[in-house]
Amino acid sequence: MDEMIEFVIKKLSARPDVEQITGPQAAQMVSEFPGIPAEYVDFLTRVGFGDLGELQFYEGPVPAGDIYPQHKNTTTIIIICDDFQGTCYGFDMASDFALVEISPKGAVSPSSYESLSGLITSYFGGQAL
Repeated sequence: MDEMIEFVIKKLSARPDVEQITGPQAAQMVSEFPGIPAEYVDFLTRVGFGDLGELQFYEGPVPAGDIYPQHKNTTTIIIICDDFQGTCYGFDMASDFALVEISPKGAVSPSSYESLSGLITSYFGGQAL
């Protein structure tokens, strides 16, 4: 990871309202979702999940169908966080775990961020955390 993401991780991990996943939870996630990006699992073990202010990270991936049951185009999508305004971010398992954005209406599109690190630094990199 680059310096900016390390800086953001250090600042976010000090927040009192987040909780990290355990080693066994991380291993279970990797077993359940083979190919899930290591940077995501690392983020949950080092920073954690919960309300980070601008984004809310979930304890683990949530099938998009649980949030958008009316949309059939979300069967390969797992959601990892949302922005408290209806937009969710997740991974498309059918596209090598590419980062995707899901609109409040359930439309899936490739994320404008190249990676999870890009998403995180975009939201938190310039802020006094």
